[in-house]
Amino acid sequence: LMRLIENRTANSNESWSVFGNAYPQIEPIKRLIIKTNCGVNYYNETRKTFEPKWLRDDVNKLTQSTAKNVDWVWTNTAQYNLDLGKHSFMALAGLEAKKYHNESFFGYGTGLEIEDPNYIYLDNVSANKNVGSGASNYSMFSGFGKLNYTYDNRYLASVTIRRDASSRLSKDHNYDWFPSFSAGWRISREKFMEPLSDWLADLKLRASWGINGNDLIDNEAFYAK
Repeated sequence: LMRLIENRTANSNESWSVFGNAYPQIEPIKRLIIKTNCGVNYYNETRKTFEPKWLRDDVNKLTQSTAKNVDWVWTNTAQYNLDLGKHSFMALAGLEAKKYHNESFFGYGTGLEIEDPNYIYLDNVSANKNVGSGASNYSMFSGFGKLNYTYDNRYLASVTIRRDASSRLSKDHNYDWFPSFSAGWRISREKFMEPLSDWLADLKLRASWGINGNDLIDNEAFYAK
């Protein structure tokens, strides 16, 4: 117990982070809404672990490490809404970019001549020095569009197209297209459903088709290791 307490007196773990989100929106002309949304997350951590000499272990040990993560997403969209009597249209187009970056450093060594907190750094170890560093990156760029149509709030149709490009894949084959389509019938809006309106607020039948994909692999999976 006493050794555990003594070990912790020279150990440190400091971390801090900054994150936030902002989304200004304007309507330059009637029914056209332009929006940009940006989110950022930054994290930084420093660790130091020191094991002093002890009766059963006459060698002290020091481990130090640092890590930094930066993650951001930026989305821009333009949306236009149009109502023509019983016909309603909504068109949306957008671009999205996101990026993740990580850097890390670690070091280990033994044999510090002085066990003073002001002296306990990797530069002062005398044996078994081992240092290393690493980094990891990931980015994606997407373009997408969507068109919704509604007739009399009863019959609905929607078409979506999306193109995603990922840094996790080969540069020659790093993107693909993902279309989708859906159609719906709001049965509760039909006249023959009026007798049930006291207890049935909304009943809709919907069918859809689409293509999905993902890039859930290691950030550097494409490169030989």
